[in-house]
Amino acid sequence: MALTQTPPDNPFEQHIFKQTAVGTTADTFLGGQYPITLKSLNLKESSGSGVCSLKLYDSAGDGLSVGSSTPVCILKTPASGNLTYEFVEGGEFLNGLSWGGAKEDGTAATTAPDASTQVLARAE
Repeated sequence: MALTQTPPDNPFEQHIFKQTAVGTTADTFLGGQYPITLKSLNLKESSGSGVCSLKLYDSAGDGLSVGSSTPVCILKTPASGNLTYEFVEGGEFLNGLSWGGAKEDGTAATTAPDASTQVLARAE
């Protein structure tokens, strides 16, 4: 996985997060130190190997298990799909934003999405 983000001390209000290989291990952002408001998220599955369910958690990652923790929200993209989700009012994650992906829906996460599945998120 290659997770990158704008530096926490950047002079802009917006932060960009990019994950080039979503997996069943959770990615956690900002260490849960600050509340974060998700503004948009682009989910891209380019391999054609199947649906990807991106599970979003209001968590700093402590004790988080993508296979058993209950997500706040599940966003999907079809095989070879590229969808952008806009959160007009903003999606608030008071304890920090974490995510993980799987081919299964719900809390299950036994099969990782294809390694080419990418996420690009914009948050404040």
